[in-house]
Amino acid sequence: MYSSYHLCVALDAEGEPIVCETADLSANMRRLHANGADAYAAHTSGRNSFAAGIAVCGMRDARPGDFGMFPLREEMVGALCEVAARLCAFYQIGIEAASLMTHAEAALEDGYFGTGAEERWDIARLRPSPAPLVAAEAIAVGDYLRERIRLA
Repeated sequence: MYSSYHLCVALDAEGEPIVCETADLSANMRRLHANGADAYAAHTSGRNSFAAGIAVCGMRDARPGDFGMFPLREEMVGALCEVAARLCAFYQIGIEAASLMTHAEAALEDGYFGTGAEERWDIARLRPSPAPLVAAEAIAVGDYLRERIRLA
């Protein structure tokens, strides 16, 4: 699963964030087709051409109201924002929703946002809540992360 992303943010044994490269970013720096024979990191359906995928290692089997045994942690979010800021600076990517988004925001645009088997909600919220998951929350979290990336 993580080979679908270029970089993964995880925590080491002491709880410190680490970043692992899991796929060659240059393989995605071209026009890609889902049925193409060339290898690339297929992190978000239809959005892999000229795109970098960063995953946070956690949230396995999580639900919006219960982040499970591997919850999203502040250290991971901070490392995610730092990595994204460096990539944006290096590749001159604008820090705006059109070019930098969460999987939940891409799912909103493409019509597969939600908690069903073929739907995605990551990262639509940063803390578990029993409240119903709504699109506005996913957009607000994306805006919050982009602001942190700008400041990183």
